[in-house]
Order: sequence, then C-alpha cells, then structure tokens
Amino acid sequence: MSSSYAQLIERLLKAPTGDFEALDSPLLRLAEECLAREEPTEHWRAARILLDALAARGRFVREDSGEGVRYIRTGSLESILLLPPAGGPERFIRPIAPGLARELLARDSSGRIEALLADLATRMPQQNLGESLARIATTVEESLGVSSVQFYLREQDEWRSPAGSIPPPYVLGYERHFLNGGDPVYIPDLQDLRESERSTLPARRGSLLLYPLRVENDTFGVAAVFDRRVRPYTENALRAVAFLFLIAAGRVQSERRLERLIYIDPLTGAFTRRYFDEQIMRELERSERDNVPLTLAMADLDDFKAINDTHGHPVGDRALTHVSGLLIQNVRKIDLVTRYGGEEFAILLPGAPLESSRIICERLRSEIADSPLRLRTGAGTSLTLTLSIGVACFPDHIAGSPGRDKVRHELIERADAALYEAKRLGKNQVVFSEAGQSPPASS
Repeated sequence: MSSSYAQLIERLLKAPTGDFEALDSPLLRLAEECLAREEPTEHWRAARILLDALAARGRFVREDSGEGVRYIRTGSLESILLLPPAGGPERFIRPIAPGLARELLARDSSGRIEALLADLATRMPQQNLGESLARIATTVEESLGVSSVQFYLREQDEWRSPAGSIPPPYVLGYERHFLNGGDPVYIPDLQDLRESERSTLPARRGSLLLYPLRVENDTFGVAAVFDRRVRPYTENALRAVAFLFLIAAGRVQSERRLERLIYIDPLTGAFTRRYFDEQIMRELERSERDNVPLTLAMADLDDFKAINDTHGHPVGDRALTHVSGLLIQNVRKIDLVTRYGGEEFAILLPGAPLESSRIICERLRSEIADSPLRLRTGAGTSLTLTLSIGVACFPDHIAGSPGRDKVRHELIERADAALYEAKRLGKNQVVFSEAGQSPPASS
C-alpha cells in the first residue's frame, strides 16, 4: 500500500477496536473497493468509511473542524486527523454515509428496512429486477411517507422504467448532470420547476428528489422520489434514502452482471443466440402491433475454415471479434447484432423497410471488406475478410403465415436460404429473399 491512509487502515484492522465483521457489510465493501484502487485519495475515503463506522459504534468520537475531521478514541487521548485530499471536496461519502445501516435499523420501529435487508439476502436473488426495485420503492414510500418512488434505468443510451415507460422531462432534464457524476438533486417546491416539467408530475405542488443509481463512476439509473407535500427532507431522511438506493444500485448491478453472462458472447461482445431467440419474438409482436416491418439479416464470415486452417484458431477468434465489432459499430442504435453460431451472425433491423435494409446491409458488407484484420505475424501483414449476407423482411416476404412462432421460423429460414444463395453466387454479397435478388436501387 502506497499512502499513509492505507497504513492507517492496516493499523485499524489490527487494533482491538471491535469486531469489524459486525459492521455493515455494504460499508466494508465500499472501503475495500476504495482500498483496492491504490490511490491516496481512495485510501483516504476508505479510512473515513471505517472510522465513521467505528464512531457510530462508540469506538471513536468524531469532531469536524476547519482543517479536517478528527477522531478521538473513546477512553483515550489518542486521536486521528483526516485531512481532505488534494483536488477539492469529495462527494463519495456524502450520499452514502458510513454507519448508516446501524443507525437506520435503530430507528426502524416498523421493521420495514430490516425486512428489506432480509429480502436482499433471501428472496431477492430469486426475484426479477422489476420485483426487487418495486420492493425497494415500497419500502422507501412507507419509511419516508412519500407519495411515490419510480426507478428509471439506462440501457444503450436510452432511459426506461422497469415496465418500459420513458422518463418524464423532469428526469431527462438532469440526464447529463448525473452522467457527469453529479450529486442528487432535491427540489423542495415544485413551483421552482418549469411549467413543461411540472405538467408531467402527479401533482403541481409538492417536492421532488432525484437520486442517481451509481457504482463508482458508472451511472446506470435514477430514482425519482415524489411527495405531494412542500417540505424539506431531514438529514436522517436523506440518509435513509441514500442507504436504500445503495441497495437498489447493487441489485441493478448484480442483474446486469448476470445478464452479461447470459446474453453477451464472451468472445465477440455480440449478443448470444439465447438473447436473439427472446428478442425476435418481442420484435415480431411489436411489428404486428405497430404495423412496422422487421428485417432479419443472416451474415456469415466467408472462408472461415480456411482462416483457421491457414493461420490458426487464435487468428480465427480475432477475425470473429473484428467482424463483430465492425457490425456493432455500423448498425443503428435500435438494431441487434447476435452471434447466432460459429461464424454466423444474426442482425435484427426493427422498423427497417426493404430499401433501408438494403442500404444498411450493403454498408455492413463493404465495411468488413474494406477493414482488413492486421496480423501479428509480420510487419504490415493483414488479412482481408468478407461477409455474405442473406436478408428476409416481415411482412414483405412472409405475408399470411399463421402464428408468431411460425412467422419467426419462416423469417429465419428465408434469411438463411438467401445467405446460402449469396455463398453460391460467389460470396461477399447481399442477397434478399424471394427471387434471390436484392431490391432495385432507388433512381
């Protein structure tokens, strides 16, 4: 460990200051994360987390002063002075106050927060994310006596509630603030908002707290706490909110790690076949409901066996990763690139009619052909890769097929057949379903 505060932490952990295992595990995890970063500022934060937690247990008395924070050991003249790190005031400790869990549980006469923590350890791992967040929201509402709590999560640059609704303007207006690491936003009187923002709230009067769900520097959600009363929150209320939303942030992060294991191909970074199977049914439902087309492109890396045989499997893996990266970079945000199997990729293009699909797929094909894979076997050596693509569109190519599952099956079959036709015609080209010809170009 490189800093004096890291050495202080070592002394604290070795000193007879009480049972650290009995401290709040979220706080210990925060301290461990700070300590692991090997930065003096982070070690200062870790030391403050542990000292504040010990102060909450009566092991130290904390005194704030203009120069820093002093901790005096109970029954002793020994004291520790924590000086603020260089670089300005820190914001990490304020929204997540150490010692918080024990203080909250002491005041939790209703047992709601304790029940929530029990859920976190038992039932929550079996609940889906929406159920867990709803449970946390209910606890916040009941514990603080507020009118409503709504979570909004960020996915691929878009914000949605767990039920799929778009955040109102009073949330989206602070998007950049939170993504840049901004602190929670508290508006004690909604009259301070613009009329366009107030119009989307459940009531014109009241108060609003927007709290970011954040782990380290990654902001992936916002909690909106609305209350019909015009009132300031007490410090204890804000500390309760901080702790409960720390639980929510951890739950979201755990869910995303699990989703990444299930839905992201570890080699290519594309979505998995399992995710494709789920999403194509959702997109077909949306296509039928909204009367918009859905295009499926099946793309296959040409001569992949020859690449493996000539250059070895590590180069073959790099070729797949290279192609996948280019596909992901060159589709629209709403499109979906999945590794369907082996060297084959399935690309869903929601809302794309035939002509737009032709333009997108030709762009993908040419981008692959124009972006050779650089090899490490020699200076300037590169490997030209090409892609064959077969395309089918619903409803253009599948009108009248009964049942959504049969539509899915036929869409995949037609795109696959078009892909094989592209291979037969010489590879490195895009072929559409039906007559095996792409639609005529716009004049």
